[in-house]
Amino acid sequence: MSANIVAKNDLSNVLDEIILDKLKNVDGEGSGLDADLIRGLPADFTCDLSENGYTKLPNGLIIQWGTAQATGTNSIENFTFPITFPNVTFSVVVTMTDDSKEFDPHSGISIPGVTIRNITNTGCQIVNDGNETHKFKIIAIGY
Repeated sequence: MSANIVAKNDLSNVLDEIILDKLKNVDGEGSGLDADLIRGLPADFTCDLSENGYTKLPNGLIIQWGTAQATGTNSIENFTFPITFPNVTFSVVVTMTDDSKEFDPHSGISIPGVTIRNITNTGCQIVNDGNETHKFKIIAIGY
């Protein structure tokens, strides 16, 4: 079949999904086609599901997570994100998750806080406002 015959076919009534499926079947190494970029989406959809990991979404958004530990009053833990955000860090959330202690918010026990500072595209600092060693979990979102 010549290229002229294919070019003359009217594809206006063909669903995008059908075209994408057909392209994915011929999108082999060296084919010159990249079905993932048909709609302008990045081909990178990787993830690392380890304790300190990340996932990249097709729209460019990156979600990262990890754990840290800080000791003593106002101690500072430098946390480095598993990968660098290429553009911006939108938000970082840190929670205290001491496995060895049970905290009951109704018992009157004061639960120390945490401060996040110096947020960059590569990491942040976590300040432990408590007097003891505490474990923290971090979630960061950016692109």
